[in-house]
Amino acid sequence: MKKRILFVCMLLLGMGPAITYSSFERNYTLLKNVDIGMETSNQSYISRYLNEIVYIPKDNYNEQEVMTSLHYISRIPSPLLKEMAQKEINIKLFNGQLTDEPGFLFLKGKVPRGYELSSKVWDDVPGAGGSKTVYVKIGHSEKGQGHGSVNLELHEIAHTVDRHILHNLRHKEKFLTVWNEEKQILFPNQHYFLNYPEEYFAEVFAMYYANSFTRTYLKENAPKTARYLEEVIGGRNF
Repeated sequence: MKKRILFVCMLLLGMGPAITYSSFERNYTLLKNVDIGMETSNQSYISRYLNEIVYIPKDNYNEQEVMTSLHYISRIPSPLLKEMAQKEINIKLFNGQLTDEPGFLFLKGKVPRGYELSSKVWDDVPGAGGSKTVYVKIGHSEKGQGHGSVNLELHEIAHTVDRHILHNLRHKEKFLTVWNEEKQILFPNQHYFLNYPEEYFAEVFAMYYANSFTRTYLKENAPKTARYLEEVIGGRNF
């Protein structure tokens, strides 16, 4: 029982379960095995890393929606994508419910952290990050499609970057100082981001890379946060 409780807590902290490669191989395939293109000015360099870390269903998926997901993921700096590949971090684009995926079955019908006052349960959650496998539901990239983030892919990937590449940035004093200074300005009355620094980091990461509008909004309303993000991502020795 204690082990089960600990496992639930790990999920709620955005750490997620570890899934073996065999569970991918049954119903999913690496992007490199699929004839799907990337329309980007730096196609060959970016696609190289997406090909190694993105898994998609072997059949029955909306190709246009998958392309939308790849479009957002490709906005992450290529050196960071490279490090994700080196650390064997995977991104799984799935159909159906998150709670149908191995490792999430026991969460069926359970209420996620931060949604205690709503009717939302884990079955409705379109993504999960924090572990070395990032889960993103196909067709749910945009805000309002089952989540409140500016972009689902980037938000969930950020949880994994936080833990496995930036070594739990959410716990570091400098980040917490910036969070406390600017969270009310950036996210007034949005308790999910006001109460959980890891959610704040994931969302500002998503805002920085989603598009020029969200990046400008971030820089204008939370300049210290934007500069800190540039320091920790841009200043890394990839």
